[in-house]
This record gives sequence, structure tokens and C-alpha cells, in this order.
Amino acid sequence: MRVLLVNSSIASKGKDVWTAVADAAATEGLPLAFHVLNDGDAPPALPGVTAHQSSRSELARTTTKVVRAVKPHLVWFPFQAPETHSFVVSDALANRLPILASAIGAVPERLEGRPMTWLLRHDASTREWL
Repeated sequence: MRVLLVNSSIASKGKDVWTAVADAAATEGLPLAFHVLNDGDAPPALPGVTAHQSSRSELARTTTKVVRAVKPHLVWFPFQAPETHSFVVSDALANRLPILASAIGAVPERLEGRPMTWLLRHDASTREWL
């Protein structure tokens, strides 16, 4: 399964969450490939993680290119603070991509009733995210 994370390079946007999940998936030999697109720091080097870099001004255009190249099965927003991914959630919705997200802030209302959408508590365990 190809999982896309966009701009998740800091703790409030879920860096600690997705790195723990990626590490556990690699340890367990799960068939998960994480594609991380950032406009800041490169993601940590972990098995199963591919980095895609962009400038802040080019993030929207780069996201479209990465979506076309990677063909993600899921876009994941493991954010830990409300409203940290508002624009990127809008892009995922516009592209009709399946979404896994933290149920925090306005996200539950924005995604309510949408098919191919899953919400978990922002403090869900690594096992629950897997």
C-alpha cells in the first residue's frame, strides 16, 4: 500500500506519529510504502520511506506531480494540532483521494459522511494507526 504524507516534517503535523508507524511497519515486514512530501526538513531515513522535497511556493504543484507519480492508495494526515493541514486536506478532497486523518479540530466536520475516509483520535497508538 502506498501512503502519501504531505508536509509532515514537524511534531504538530504528525512527524513523531508517522515515523513510529513507518518504523513498526518495517519491523513487522508490512507491505507499506510511505511517500513523504515536505517543503522543509527532509524526513528521517527509514526503511520504506521515500522523500519528495518541494519549496513552499511550489508545494501545490509538486503535490500534484507526486500524486500522479506515486498513485497513493491513501493520504494520511496524522496531525497533532488542529487546523495544521487545512489546505492540504482540501487538495486531497479535490483529488478524491482516500484519507486517513486525526479527528481533531474541524476535520471531522469537513470529512463527515465522506466515503473512503477514516478518522482516529490524534493520540491513537502506533498499533491503532497500523
